[in-house]
Amino acid sequence: MPGALDRNAAGALELQLADGRRLGPFDSLIWAVGRAPASVELGLDALGVRLDDYGHVLTDPYQKTASSSSTLSAMSRSTRV
Repeated sequence: MPGALDRNAAGALELQLADGRRLGPFDSLIWAVGRAPASVELGLDALGVRLDDYGHVLTDPYQKTASSSSTLSAMSRSTRV
């Protein structure tokens, strides 16, 4: 469960989880909230990220997308390829 989003001394993003663990550093973060994806307008296709027919991001079992530079948080809802 996310607890906080902070910038470290180098300016990169770090996600602090409710249990105290920290994830990161990250250059950017997409925080998706809601039941229906609104991903079509984000231009993810330009990054090589594939979506299913309902707009869910397709990932492998490790939350990696088809784009080698895009990994989804384990907390995100995704559809596995």
